[in-house]
Amino acid sequence: MESSRVNFSEECAKQFNETASLFLATEQAMITVASRFARLGLESFHKYASHCATKVRAKTALLLEFQAKRGGRFQFSTEIAVPELPGGEETDALRLLEWMHKAKQVMHKQLNSVYKVAQQNEDVVSMEFLHENVLDQLNASIKHVKEHIGGLKNSHSAYLYDRLSLKLKVEETEE
Repeated sequence: MESSRVNFSEECAKQFNETASLFLATEQAMITVASRFARLGLESFHKYASHCATKVRAKTALLLEFQAKRGGRFQFSTEIAVPELPGGEETDALRLLEWMHKAKQVMHKQLNSVYKVAQQNEDVVSMEFLHENVLDQLNASIKHVKEHIGGLKNSHSAYLYDRLSLKLKVEETEE
């Protein structure tokens, strides 16, 4: 077991804890966003946000599993910088998508800080894990949200974008 702890500093373990805490809080907020989409009658947006929340949960599980293998323990951090959800139930689809984009950027920033700490401590195992299992997928996810924001702005109708464009993309990802 000692060999798995090599170069896994306390600072790196703390960063993994903060990242996992941020991911869990973001997942809960994305579930809230999904329910707001459902209240707005935007079924495809609801499925998309639910799918994003599920992916965040899966990445959190990966982070926690990796940390456990390296000998670290998870301690939920109370100082989490999750972007605040847009206020009010009447929030439109564009604001909710922009929030998802902002939340994913915060997650990306946190992962980059973990990566830097791993680099400073010469923790090659953590750097490879982050690069292969989390960072690349998060970059693709940020790109998808940007595409949806652009598509929604161009369509000028959340309902039409939901039914005509996003529905097809959601069905493709489910297959």
